[in-house]
Amino acid sequence: MDQLQISENVTQENESHQAAKAYRILKAIHTALALLAIALAAALTVMTLLLLDLQGENDQLGKIQASSDALRAENKNLMRKVPEAWVVHNGSLYYFSCMDKSWEEAERSCVSFGSHLTSVISVEEQEFIHKKAGGSNYWIGLNILRSSNWRWTDGTHYNEDMSKDFWAPNEPNNKENSEHCVHFSKNRRQSWNDNNCSLPFLFICKWDCKSSGLCP
Repeated sequence: MDQLQISENVTQENESHQAAKAYRILKAIHTALALLAIALAAALTVMTLLLLDLQGENDQLGKIQASSDALRAENKNLMRKVPEAWVVHNGSLYYFSCMDKSWEEAERSCVSFGSHLTSVISVEEQEFIHKKAGGSNYWIGLNILRSSNWRWTDGTHYNEDMSKDFWAPNEPNNKENSEHCVHFSKNRRQSWNDNNCSLPFLFICKWDCKSSGLCP
């Protein structure tokens, strides 16, 4: 084995180690959010019991009611973040973020995990992602930031003919020549929309299960 091959192997091992570490960290965060949501639900139960005991004390009742409403709102907010972010599907691992970022910040986050913003290479994959996204705005890897042609950040070939069925009606329109990045915007197959890359949206990273070694 020559020196170049050894160097490439070492680089691949380092990238796999970094991706695995990022996966473990994000899974730990997901678990912590779930535990916090459970704790808030328990606190909400206690507050409800206190309300029943203090019905005759109007001032205290008002304060308890306000705290209870705040807990319900916080618990609802957390439960929106808790649903499983990591999904294995058809040989790929996807991460659906819980935090909004600009397109370039989202791509840097995916790269730091050892991946890129997701590409879409088939009708089946488009169907899977749009159903999982549920109509929310998620950045994907398609862009024209450094080219006049659409490109995927992971190097996947952009199939223009197939992708015609994935764009929302009248898209892409590149309004005011400033819409250079693409996101899911509709809960249907025709869901792609080009938009200003600086806008904060959720985002989707994708790994190949076989090469990353991250999938169960």
